[in-house]
Amino acid sequence: MNFTWEGIVRSGNFVACLISLAMALAVSAEEKPAGGSDTAAIFELDTITVTATRTSTPLQRCTGALTVVGADNLKTMARGIAADEAIGMVPGVRVENQADGERLHMSIRGQGILSEHGLRGIKVMLDGIPLNDPTGFVSDLYDVDWETVNRIEVLRGPAAALYGCASNAGVLNVSTQAGGSRPFDVLFRQSVGSNGFWKTLGQVNGSADKSDYRLSYSHTQGYGSRVHQGYYGDVASFKDVWKPSSIITLTPILSYSNYFNQNSEGINDSLAHSDPTSPNSDAIPFNEYMKTTKLTGGGLAKVSIAENQSINISGFMRSTRYKESNNHYVDYRSIMTPGGSAQYNWDAKGSRVVNHISVGADVEFQNIDESQLPHLHDTTRTESKGNFSEDVIIPNDQPVQAAQTVKQSGIGAFLQEQLDIGRVSLVGNLRYDNIRNKLTDLMRPSDSVTIPGALSGEADFDKVTGRVGASLSLAQLFNLYANWGMGFLPPATEELESNPARYGGFNKNLKPSESMGGELGARGSYGERLSYEFTGYLMNTQNDFMRYRLTHSVDDSTQDRSQETFYGNAGNSRRIGAEFFVAASPVKPLSVQLSYTYSNFVYTSTAAATDSLEKLSLPRKNQWLPNCPRHQLEAEIDGRFLRYFTIQGSAHYQSLWFLYTDPKNAWIHENGFALFNARLGYDWKIGPLSGELSFSVKNIADKLWIAFTEPDLDNGKPNNSYQPGPGREFFGSLSVKF
Repeated sequence: MNFTWEGIVRSGNFVACLISLAMALAVSAEEKPAGGSDTAAIFELDTITVTATRTSTPLQRCTGALTVVGADNLKTMARGIAADEAIGMVPGVRVENQADGERLHMSIRGQGILSEHGLRGIKVMLDGIPLNDPTGFVSDLYDVDWETVNRIEVLRGPAAALYGCASNAGVLNVSTQAGGSRPFDVLFRQSVGSNGFWKTLGQVNGSADKSDYRLSYSHTQGYGSRVHQGYYGDVASFKDVWKPSSIITLTPILSYSNYFNQNSEGINDSLAHSDPTSPNSDAIPFNEYMKTTKLTGGGLAKVSIAENQSINISGFMRSTRYKESNNHYVDYRSIMTPGGSAQYNWDAKGSRVVNHISVGADVEFQNIDESQLPHLHDTTRTESKGNFSEDVIIPNDQPVQAAQTVKQSGIGAFLQEQLDIGRVSLVGNLRYDNIRNKLTDLMRPSDSVTIPGALSGEADFDKVTGRVGASLSLAQLFNLYANWGMGFLPPATEELESNPARYGGFNKNLKPSESMGGELGARGSYGERLSYEFTGYLMNTQNDFMRYRLTHSVDDSTQDRSQETFYGNAGNSRRIGAEFFVAASPVKPLSVQLSYTYSNFVYTSTAAATDSLEKLSLPRKNQWLPNCPRHQLEAEIDGRFLRYFTIQGSAHYQSLWFLYTDPKNAWIHENGFALFNARLGYDWKIGPLSGELSFSVKNIADKLWIAFTEPDLDNGKPNNSYQPGPGREFFGSLSVKF
């Protein structure tokens, strides 16, 4: 059956069904359904404890900018498949959903702006298990089913002394649901929407004896808003919080994810604004796509060895299979990533002073087996919706372009101390990190145009980082905090393996990026009526990273690599910014949230040109950093009426931003935009069954906007850098609990 959500809405059938069902449920409902709480993000500071700081810390004593996203906010996601819906209201964070699915681009305070995909400089923890590799790179967030998430903590600013090289920009600490009030609960949710979207989620969770467990599975699928942008994904996960005794808590975790996403690539400015659904001319003939399959097993253990002493231990093993088809080659990677951590905590309590001391270590390894094969341009290939073919054409008469193994390790040791003296908290952190990368070139004489093994090499980095902070709790309504820290961002796996010299090998010209900065802020709350946070910061960075493209073929290769992305050090930069968030409930059924981000990011000096990093690609002094709009604004209003109905309206605005680091094209920019969304929900209950029926509209005005711009040039010109966002979209969801 050819199902289109727009057709049902326009015909009026859906509206009629919605009204009829709402009336029937209203008549049959006996009481207000459980879980129908207001959706305001209002937290009383003395009741919230956060763990993104590596220790359990009351929010009012936190010395850095930290935002908590609770379950009520997550409940209102239209699709529930990507981070842009989950953390879009967090100031200082920019999430660009470039593919209308789960694949996205994310940065915090301008750190990570130049990654083509994945996350850089952000430590991502999922139920205490890191998603970063030893170099700090997170390839994606496909492991996270956002509809099973219970809470998200976003710690912004340098936290390198907490988690090492992965946390130059901050920490994304994600906690999923577990347990329940009953021994056995079942949740089923079905969502459908525009562009062929649908998602099915099934979950079983409950509490039994000393165990709180959750088992869930979801399947997602859609065409995307552009041609050749289809995707599908599966996520299965199990989590159990087991307390065999009063002093031991064990949390076994198992997850599986499988995600396929066609890559429509960027297009030129003219085409993006005249026909925004068009793909790049190479996307279909090369069948460009990415496919990632991951299996992760791990667990956490917390042991209270004394009244004021505890040990936290974690361990995991992750297996990844990755395949990418692009317009240059087909890339195959087989990755094994084991790791773990241990942390000792001691609370020394005096009559007026409490001293919290933590010491520990993180260890992570990664082995990558990789091969790159040439790929033919198939001009006879056509595209159809729902065609998720993985077929590629690999010629037999051309040599393998790269065959190599990469062995990586990341070892870090840290010390943290917090002194609580009355209303004052003082925090200090020290950490040492050692990152090693070793590449072995496996090219055979018949495959290689150079000496076999010539591309083998090593890239090692180490650094000591520190942080100090203070907070002053004057009152529940007003708390001050200050924070100063060092950041350390070595070249990540993706950056190292993008070698401009030839296919395979490491990019030997990359240097670590180091930063230093401070922040000053205030937060407070007033009962269930108001909560807010304001932060101002300054950060200076040396050897900031940039992206660039070549305008010629490489040394001994006859292949044109002008459309590939490479990385280099642009020079130094300065980031000045301000972040503001407020949530208020002037009357009980109504709540309002507002988030504002100001970003003034410029280069302060230019790096020296190298053989591969052409001089024309280097930015000039006082040039804006690309992909960083000066102003971002998020607003949301929620209300409840007639006991069972919830209504929500939201708006997203961002100002213009600049695209390139190249001085000749320094001021090419993309105009800002404003998007408006709405949602209507109905909470229902019939006997033992309860749930919610919801209807959402995104981009109500059908605004033409650019979701992501690639900050590099195409053959020295600003072409094929624009990825348009979706127009007006409709979504509906029905959840059933019993």
